[in-house]
Amino acid sequence: MVLCVIAALILYGIVLLYLFISNRGYIVRTSHFNKRQWVAFFLLMLFIFAGSLIYTGSYWTMHDMGNVRFDQIVYIMSQPLRGTDPAQIRKFIVDPLFSAICFTSISIVIVYSLATRQFSLKKSKPIKKKKILSPVFLLLGVLMFSSGLSLGIREIGYADVKAYYFEDTEIYNNNYVDPADVDLQFPKEKRNLVYIFLESLESSYADKSIGGNEDKNLIPNLADFALNEGTQFSNAGPGEIGGMMQIPGANQTASSMVSQTSGAPLRASNGVLDVNNYGMEEPESFFPGAYSLGEVLEEEDYNQMLFMGSQAEFAGRKAYFQQHGNYDIRDYHWAQEQELIPEDYYEWWGV
Repeated sequence: MVLCVIAALILYGIVLLYLFISNRGYIVRTSHFNKRQWVAFFLLMLFIFAGSLIYTGSYWTMHDMGNVRFDQIVYIMSQPLRGTDPAQIRKFIVDPLFSAICFTSISIVIVYSLATRQFSLKKSKPIKKKKILSPVFLLLGVLMFSSGLSLGIREIGYADVKAYYFEDTEIYNNNYVDPADVDLQFPKEKRNLVYIFLESLESSYADKSIGGNEDKNLIPNLADFALNEGTQFSNAGPGEIGGMMQIPGANQTASSMVSQTSGAPLRASNGVLDVNNYGMEEPESFFPGAYSLGEVLEEEDYNQMLFMGSQAEFAGRKAYFQQHGNYDIRDYHWAQEQELIPEDYYEWWGV
């Protein structure tokens, strides 16, 4: 808040100084834009805004949301706003978007003033700028966009972006077994299956003595169950709770649910997410080629339901579970229809 007041006072002082100099005749208008120059000037404005938004958005994402990977950013950006936390939308508007608009506005005013006006000592001749303005605008726009893009990538991490677009792995070609090709044997008397997704609940909440990050164990019962009764997939030694390393395509809400139930990361065949398809609220084909736990159980005549307190369409979860197992979706909308919650009740990410 203090910085905003200081910036406003500085800007106010600059405006007063400009008006004083202009009224004294030291700044005179020397030219007007033609049609081509207006087009170049508009492109300059778009380039400056895009570059600044890339940087401010990247900085805000990495510092406000914490440890976020590039593939998570791409996936989230491809999704509809429905189901998104309204508080995050407001933060984005107030912080990176507003900052980008302010920077663009100031930059455009400065460039326009330099292009159409000249500091004059009465006897000096006007400088002819007409012929060079359009290429200068375009060159400056490209430089500003490139700078914003480079700074944005630096915030996210060059290695992360490089891995997403240019690196490949053979682990799935060499080790993945397609469940559709496996002869799975079910007993005559089948049993029910309850699968619980616990988002953001990780072994780091345990105390340091058993492999966590906390001084006090925040999940004592779950830790005891994992160590003494349950089966844990861990990289730690005996008596400790470990965990697995997150990989691209399996490290956020939708992709983790997909990877857990299909055994594959939420990526397209070329390794890059098909954001145009997955970004639709009702994609015709969500993650085609994957054969999931839901499809295995559907073939065995299981009646499947997916319960969640949020809106199922967020991040494509509804499409995935309906197309891969024909689940009966019971989410926030279902709870409203069943009058389990008031019509005007809304709490982001959970009933």
